[in-house]
Amino acid sequence: MKELLFKNSSIEIDPLKSHKPLSKGMTTLEGQIHNSADQILEQMEILAKRARDIQEKKRISKIIYDSKIGFDPLVKGIYHLYILNNSQFISLIGPNEWGKKKMDYVATIQLDYDHTWEILELNKKDFFNI
Repeated sequence: MKELLFKNSSIEIDPLKSHKPLSKGMTTLEGQIHNSADQILEQMEILAKRARDIQEKKRISKIIYDSKIGFDPLVKGIYHLYILNNSQFISLIGPNEWGKKKMDYVATIQLDYDHTWEILELNKKDFFNI
């Protein structure tokens, strides 16, 4: 009974009919192919995660841009998101600076260079469905 050293969909090497350099070359090739395939899969997983992260940042930024903003926010500026009378708005005033006025503090946010928003501190997780 013949034993095959390697069996691939297109390459078969019979150790009884092949010489050692060819057999060793195929072993090396097979290992390199597996390593390359593993690296490509790992890179695909990283890219897929980055794509999901970008989609999430876009979703959160859209929610924040739907807020009332009575000023032009500056890139890398830190702002605060609130809800008052079922309406959301962005303010320069922090949650501990309002005095007696009662508002629902949602998050502290920052405008990034790409004009997406980053959440620095989240007070109401259910607001963004995070």
